[in-house]
Amino acid sequence: MNKDTSIIRIEFMRGEEIKFISHLDIMRTFGRAIRRAKIPIAYSQGFNPQPVIVFGLPLSVGVTSLTEYADIELTEAISPLELKYTLNKELPAGLKILDAAIKQDGKNIMALIYMASYEIFVYTTNDLVNNEIENNEIENKVRKFVRKDTIIARKEGKKGTRDIDIKPMIFDLEIKSINTIDNNSNRHIYKLTTMLRAGGEANLKPDLLIEAINEHMNLNLKLARIHRTGLYINKDGILVKP
Repeated sequence: MNKDTSIIRIEFMRGEEIKFISHLDIMRTFGRAIRRAKIPIAYSQGFNPQPVIVFGLPLSVGVTSLTEYADIELTEAISPLELKYTLNKELPAGLKILDAAIKQDGKNIMALIYMASYEIFVYTTNDLVNNEIENNEIENKVRKFVRKDTIIARKEGKKGTRDIDIKPMIFDLEIKSINTIDNNSNRHIYKLTTMLRAGGEANLKPDLLIEAINEHMNLNLKLARIHRTGLYINKDGILVKP
């Protein structure tokens, strides 16, 4: 990058309207919006130049998010406020830039992400779902789960399936019984609030967490919705926003 370029880090949300589109489609959507907004973005070299945008931690299809991050490299200096304003006018419903600032750190956002916070909504259709004793039993089992010294889970990767200990990847986990989301069903909803390791060094996805809870605690919790509430970097042992 030469002296005439700059990198702006944006914070954006991904809502219900676009939760079923892939990360690749999100990248394409940003690229098209940037071109329409006439933002002076840098392009990669080669036969198929692409806008230079680095995203923090790609979301799985079906997951919404309160706060995501991306680094946008520019060929001309413009103010973060101008980028936010002009780009928001071109983005579709469900994508909105919340904040923008000149990138201050040396690493790109993908290399910095260390932790992610989630709200995970699960449900059970057990016959005793409306029984207070049953609800307490499920909550107590989840609390007992997180107190285990070792939590072995089966994780699928590019090199096949392997058993890993996910206990060091769970930094916080709380469960709370809430009202039914669908009034036409008897599904009882529980909200799990959690902080999980994320990024290149270690990454625990919410769906694998729920699978491990079911296997270790003999439960049958089913995923209803996943909402990412934050991404964090590790700055001298303290979790901060990028």
